[in-house]
Amino acid sequence: MPTLLDLKQLIGSKSRPVPEEAHDAMLRTLTLQDLKALGSLRPLRRIIELHIRYRIRSLFAAFQLPCGETLDMMGSTGSIVSGSGALDIIIPGLRVPRDLNLYCPRGSAEAVVKYLASKQYIIQLPSVTWNNIKAGRLGRFNVNNGVISLHRFTHVTKPTTVTLVESAASSPVLPIMFFHNTFLMNYYDAREVRCLYPALTFKMIGLHNRSNGFDRLHKQSLGIKWERLGVSLLWTCETTHSHQAVAPSTVCSLHPSLCQRADRSSDDGLALRIPFKTTVKAATEVRLSWQLGYFRWATTSVEYRDTQVTVHAPATGAGMRYSNTKTAHKMLNWRVYWENEDDKEGRTDIANTSFP
Repeated sequence: MPTLLDLKQLIGSKSRPVPEEAHDAMLRTLTLQDLKALGSLRPLRRIIELHIRYRIRSLFAAFQLPCGETLDMMGSTGSIVSGSGALDIIIPGLRVPRDLNLYCPRGSAEAVVKYLASKQYIIQLPSVTWNNIKAGRLGRFNVNNGVISLHRFTHVTKPTTVTLVESAASSPVLPIMFFHNTFLMNYYDAREVRCLYPALTFKMIGLHNRSNGFDRLHKQSLGIKWERLGVSLLWTCETTHSHQAVAPSTVCSLHPSLCQRADRSSDDGLALRIPFKTTVKAATEVRLSWQLGYFRWATTSVEYRDTQVTVHAPATGAGMRYSNTKTAHKMLNWRVYWENEDDKEGRTDIANTSFP
């Protein structure tokens, strides 16, 4: 933590305050975790809020968007920014965002499209709409990673691109929970910035959000580009802790922020959150709970669990589960599998043992 002398150098005095531009120059390389620590000191709280707004303003400026108006639009539509743009706010300088990724709740895409059109963005046709979501006994499946429509825009005069993703639910965060790894599970809305897996992200570690259809839904090169930037993507959380010595439920309770098998929720207190516009009234937040997708190899079996996200209604708390597959949990017993294969092929134990 800074000493009293350090604080004076950072803040200045009433007669000679340090300019905001100097604060930005001193803080621009710090991660969100560092800013959170500094912001815990009351004299620095306002400085940190202003600096985060500077980062967001700079990001929007790179895409020819006015910061104030765009944040107002995000507040009125319930939209968020995620992807590499949000990551640049959280860990600046790791990777320059090539496009800006906006996510909006179901039914809000038209308002966002109208706003982008007013800022000289032209929609690239055709837009993609997903109409094959199915209803099952436990919830909705075949949800296309939580996306119901996708729209791409290019600027009229500048080489900038914006992608708008419309969520399949009332929460714009739903598609983020289907991202291929936790390192990218970050976003900001009109009021605050969030990192959902800070215990791993700021150590440059991500867990694969793997499921039975992982290879079909995600390009193999997606993980490679992050690994080249120094990010360690772990296929299994057992790299950080063991599930063998104690019951899995106990492990999950001890390491919920490090575990693929832990049940998480948007209000569990494990996300790192920093407000940057406290004058904005917080919108009614739709609560989400989720479990990452993973696979677990054992001597006699392999277990698959697809990503599952539950969106809870604000008024009643009732939940609707979203998954890419109807049966989210599958277990394959190797012994039974090979016995069935032997039966199909007509092989018998006698034939195997009598062969010379």
